[in-house]
Amino acid sequence: LSNEEVQLGKKREEENHQEEKQREEFLAPTSFLFIRTEKEKQRQKHVMLSGRFTQDKRILYMSNVEHELQQKGLRTFMVKATAGESFGEQTAHGLARAAVMVAFCSSTYGEKTGVGYETYQELKYVHEHSSECALIPCKMSPLYPPCPPDEAGQNLCKLVFSPSLVYVDGLKEENGEPVYIPSGELANKIYEAIKKSGRLQEVLHEGLDEEFEQDN
Repeated sequence: LSNEEVQLGKKREEENHQEEKQREEFLAPTSFLFIRTEKEKQRQKHVMLSGRFTQDKRILYMSNVEHELQQKGLRTFMVKATAGESFGEQTAHGLARAAVMVAFCSSTYGEKTGVGYETYQELKYVHEHSSECALIPCKMSPLYPPCPPDEAGQNLCKLVFSPSLVYVDGLKEENGEPVYIPSGELANKIYEAIKKSGRLQEVLHEGLDEEFEQDN
């Protein structure tokens, strides 16, 4: 090889080395940001919907309300365990990341049935972690506060659902009977209650705060 070819080869090697170095410098921050973003996603807070899954009508209604809240840009969570999944694990996950818990207060909400993961445990957790999670009760029965059949549940409901805790009314009267208000209407009320609690930014999808502030 001539000296010129040798020098040209060295020059190409040096250029390749510089390109590789620049590529590493470019990718390193990107990888770091990706890892950081994933960790932030894991810590994201949501609105947990809590209710007794003893009636198909109530479950469907809660699902519809959840959908309406999602349409408003809120991150939500509702236990939906199917075959092979654990209600307990889902409930623990939901509570751990809840900045707001919406309690759909049927007449027996908060009953201590002994199952373990139930509305009694959810309500107790939120009461004990009130600085971390706001409670928004929705009145879904003419009987409010809820009055479950067991003493432990009754005592907890009396303690938590005090007169000073403002509830969202989810009922209206039709033909002399109490019925649920439209799911979209209840979602609007819940959204406003979350805003008043000061927790809205914690549960709103990033980049949507200005858009939804203008719409509401």
